[in-house]
Amino acid sequence: MVNVIQKLSNGVDISRSELKSVRQLNKYSEISILEDNIKDLERRNVELDLEISEYTGTTEMFKQMINELKNENKTIRREEVRMVVEENNRKILDEIKLRGNAINTVQFSQIVDNNAGFLFCLFHRRRGRVLYY
Repeated sequence: MVNVIQKLSNGVDISRSELKSVRQLNKYSEISILEDNIKDLERRNVELDLEISEYTGTTEMFKQMINELKNENKTIRREEVRMVVEENNRKILDEIKLRGNAINTVQFSQIVDNNAGFLFCLFHRRRGRVLYY
């Protein structure tokens, strides 16, 4: 029985050494190299996914900032146009008021005759001009 146990233990030792040599061969075999390359590629893909998600996040942020700037510029332009229009309207109203005041302040003595308040248009036959009296 001792012999059987010795034979079995020798067989186990041989099996262990064979397993160790097989593991070493497998470690340097093409399959293990390919598996390592696949692991590296998967790790690199994860890193690239993170970079892409960060890039798209910053891209969206930049798009939002640009849209806000465009909207602010539109608002500024509208305000500038509104101010110019209001200023022009004020000038026109002031001119109308001044002209109205000038018309209202004409003295009666300046009117030559009763028909001076009306405009009479006579066409000059030779030159085709309009004459105002």
